[in-house]
Formats: sequence, C-alpha cells, structure tokens
Amino acid sequence: MKALSPTVFLVVSLSLLTTGNLWGEIEARRVLLGNSGLSMALPPGWRNAEKAPDNQETFGAFQSQDRSSSLFLSSARASAQADMSQIMDSVVANFESAFIVNEVGEFKNGRLADSLAIFTTLEADLRSANGPNRMAFRFYLAVIDTGTSLTLVQASVQAPVNPAREKEVMAMIRSLVKVVTSPETPQPPPP
Repeated sequence: MKALSPTVFLVVSLSLLTTGNLWGEIEARRVLLGNSGLSMALPPGWRNAEKAPDNQETFGAFQSQDRSSSLFLSSARASAQADMSQIMDSVVANFESAFIVNEVGEFKNGRLADSLAIFTTLEADLRSANGPNRMAFRFYLAVIDTGTSLTLVQASVQAPVNPAREKEVMAMIRSLVKVVTSPETPQPPPP
C-alpha cells in the first residue's frame, strides 16, 4: 500500500479535526429536555441560551453560535375545551401583543414526538427599545399535545432567513421524540 503524501495526510487530518469525520458531517447530540419526557437533537453550533426565559414553564432554551437563531420549549396551558387551532390562535395573539406581526402562515396539523401537533410560521418585527428601528424574524411555532401535557415550541431565525438555517431549525423540531424510560432508568428526584 502506498503511503499518503504529507499534503494529503494534512488535508485528511484537518478534515477529521474540523468536521468530526472524513465526509464532513457532524452528528447532532441528543439532549433531554428537563422533566418533559422529550428529547431533541441539538446540531453542532447550538448551545444552551445565554438569556433563557426565567420562568417555571420553560424547560429547553437553545441558541445558535452566532445568536441569530433560538429555540425554546415550554409548558403550555389551555382550556380543556380548546382544540389545537384555538390554542395556536392564543399563541399567535400573544405574539401580536409583543411584536409587529406581518404575516401568519397556514396552520398545519400533524404529529411531532409521536403526538398530535399543530404548526405555523409567523413573520414579525421586533421593536427596538432605542428608537424606530426594527429587527425582522421568522418564527416557527408548534403546539404538541402528548395526551398528558401541552408543549409550545418556539424557534426564531433572524431575517433574511438563510435556507440552511431554516433547514437546521426544522430538523431540530422534527427530531423531538418521547423519552422511553424503563424501571432501571434512574429518574431525577422530584422538585
């Protein structure tokens, strides 16, 4: 077998060091989302959010390395009589009170984490605290009904939206799964 030239060896070595493998693919790491019973694949370049909402309902807060995108997961509440569309209407109404909402996408029913879910996108501007400037975002909103609880997924990408980042955020949302525990799996102590 012929030995690798120093140049080829250097290129392959740098590829392995910077990408994690020869093909340039880096695997996402799976993270448990508090006591929610859910987990999600967190891609490289994402980490726990520096400024996570300080409330009891939020159990997952992540941001991209460049801080132009974020994803939050929190417990949601709704009337026992509310259907998924009514719950999403309430979520959108909350956004309308906090942002300048320019467009709300069509509501789509489906399944996330093997549970009933509703999904939409929302284009909105964040008002600047220091004058008339605005910052545009696209939000990706989902409400998941696991049968025992409601989970709100709220992801944001700063506009103009980079298609690669949008794909990454959608993959994170689609990666949500219920965590199956066995009697042997150690459980965290109750709060």
